[in-house]
Amino acid sequence: MGELSEHGVQSALLAAPFIVELVPGHRDREAVENAYRSAHRDFFADRIRWSRRIARLLSNPTLLNLAMSAVRSPRIGELFLRKTRDAEGAGARL
Repeated sequence: MGELSEHGVQSALLAAPFIVELVPGHRDREAVENAYRSAHRDFFADRIRWSRRIARLLSNPTLLNLAMSAVRSPRIGELFLRKTRDAEGAGARL
């Protein structure tokens, strides 16, 4: 699955229980929205932060050349994938 579609599916799965709470008679909307924002941040913040760092590196030829000359291991790609994807399977537990 692609990174964006994976993120979308996981966002939907994460949101589902909060949407159910909006059924009349449950919690108030603001509390549910705040709880969802917090859960989303907890679930995705590290991956988004790493994705932004990597995007900044890849979009700057000078930084990219320095990084490529300093790190000559294919394991850097594995690190980048692990940090920007759901490597721990947290999405499967939603």
